[in-house]
Amino acid sequence: MSSGAPQYSFVRRRELGVTRALGERGIDGDDAQMLIHVEATEQDGHLAARQALTLRPRPDGVIIDNPRQVMASAGAAADLGVFPAAPPSPAATAPSPPLSATTSAPMRSS
Repeated sequence: MSSGAPQYSFVRRRELGVTRALGERGIDGDDAQMLIHVEATEQDGHLAARQALTLRPRPDGVIIDNPRQVMASAGAAADLGVFPAAPPSPAATAPSPPLSATTSAPMRSS
């Protein structure tokens, strides 16, 4: 999910970085369903999460770039009966359902 309109350079740069990182791991980040453009609101985050989580096959994960949308996405996941596979991080236990977080540092290009 990407917050912001694609005509903004920061949005395009962020999307390019995600697409490259996915490609390095053998995932086609150029697939049209892989990217959902929304406004940075809870309502749009909820709608986009529902859209992503009802795809078939369901994605293994989602990348969300806005804290409001993270919270809204957790609500959408709960509505659909989808819960995080990984244990939640201590910082993510306030929402219901709890959020999960990655445990490794981001990879850096040389």
